[in-house]
Amino acid sequence: MSNLKEENNSIYLTDIIFLIVKDLKIIIRVPFFFLLTAIIYVSFFTTTLYTSDAKIMSSKSTGNASTFSGLANQFGLSLPSSSNEVLWVYSEILKSRTLADAVLKRNFDTKKYGKKIPLSQILSGKVADNKLNNSKKSFLLNEQLRSMMRVSEDRNTSIFTLQVESFEPVFSADLLTAIIEELSFHQQKYNNERIKKTRIFLEGRISNVEVQLMNAEENLKLFRERNRRIENSPSLLLEQQRIEREALVLTSVYTTLKQQFETLKIEEVKESDYVLIIDSPSIPPFKSGPKKKFIVVLAFIIGLITSAVIIYYKNISSNLSKEDMTMINKIKKVFVKNIYAVFFLRS
Repeated sequence: MSNLKEENNSIYLTDIIFLIVKDLKIIIRVPFFFLLTAIIYVSFFTTTLYTSDAKIMSSKSTGNASTFSGLANQFGLSLPSSSNEVLWVYSEILKSRTLADAVLKRNFDTKKYGKKIPLSQILSGKVADNKLNNSKKSFLLNEQLRSMMRVSEDRNTSIFTLQVESFEPVFSADLLTAIIEELSFHQQKYNNERIKKTRIFLEGRISNVEVQLMNAEENLKLFRERNRRIENSPSLLLEQQRIEREALVLTSVYTTLKQQFETLKIEEVKESDYVLIIDSPSIPPFKSGPKKKFIVVLAFIIGLITSAVIIYYKNISSNLSKEDMTMINKIKKVFVKNIYAVFFLRS
């Protein structure tokens, strides 16, 4: 029994060796074709890429304005919140069209294109088709810029890691620096607009409260002039307490609003670090892609697998009947038809 198994194993091994020798041309030519194609591709059709990275976080501490806003709320006032209280979602802002448009207008120095060249011109090589209108070109440039960026966030520390990949190391670092600057400008512009709206609101409220306070103080003065002896009149004492209380409340509100207004005036003139840079953009010393050796080895492995499939199909098809071959051809046609329908949206 064991001799029979050994004989079957030897026959099976002999058959494999025979198939390899018989179809040696396929085994050599197919992997060589894939290998040569991969070498040509990585040598002439790929661009060496360099990745610059940086770490940032948002300055989202609450300032004195939030304290005064809380005091104002105790008196029934609803003041716009301080701009520093905004929680910035950098992952969304960095992928926004507004930020991309601002970065595309900036000039950069590159060895390939020269000095002081707008980023839109540097990236426009792939979208230089004159048939495209400006809106389509702008959309493609935005998409291309977004594809060069990667953003990740550490949920525990709220630290964002930014990466930019381009064809030159210094250009990658400069581009990432410009993106961080535009992010800070975007946040600063938004905060300034919020502060301006709050200031306008406070100016109106201060003016109104000031008029009400003056009226309340005038009413209190007139009451005291007209009623100099009110010790024996409970109704007059109650009226005096009501007028004094109204004046006191308006005085507190007026004081709070003035403090809030002075705080906003300070916020308008001071320069804040809206984006805190933990690690500045680095100039990458080594290339990050493409992985040429990996592509070549992968292509060679795919070539070997393809040659094995071709040999297997070739030997199997020679032993099949006409009915089986007819069925296989039908399956191939149906498969190709369905694939065509999927990719070209045919029913």
